[in-house]
Amino acid sequence: MPRYRYELAHHTFREYCNRNPKEFFAKMSAKNNEAFLKGVLKSVVEIVDAEDSPVTVGEIKVFEKIIDSAKVLFIKMPKPVAITDAYFIGIVLSDVNKDSDNSCRYFTLEMSADREGTEKSVLCEWTKKGHRNYGSVPGKSLAAFLKAMVQEIKTDDWDGPEWDD
Repeated sequence: MPRYRYELAHHTFREYCNRNPKEFFAKMSAKNNEAFLKGVLKSVVEIVDAEDSPVTVGEIKVFEKIIDSAKVLFIKMPKPVAITDAYFIGIVLSDVNKDSDNSCRYFTLEMSADREGTEKSVLCEWTKKGHRNYGSVPGKSLAAFLKAMVQEIKTDDWDGPEWDD
């Protein structure tokens, strides 16, 4: 059921985050996030009209880190089974010290393939204008994803923190 995984990573988590990024960060990074995640997974079942979720709460791992003045939430997704499924989601919440600032950037490291069908990974971002593909990332690790995200943030025009190499 590949569309379930796509819906979860590309739409449902993103929509929850866009409604209230700080609340989403708090619920996702809480030690007792199981009830919240179960609710999210159930909502995807309803959206894609599935009988049950092919993804379990235990397959989703969450890690939060503050880098400079930005809070970054990493979500490790279950192993991708189809092109465009996400290995990781990385959400960057700009200045965590501003109560009124709810802006965030939503990145994904996605499964892709070259013309010969060899699996590869690509860095993508969902923006207000749609889905951006920034190209191939060497590897599928969290470290490779973070490095690619930071590089994109450094070269983009955005009002976020400065990132050092």
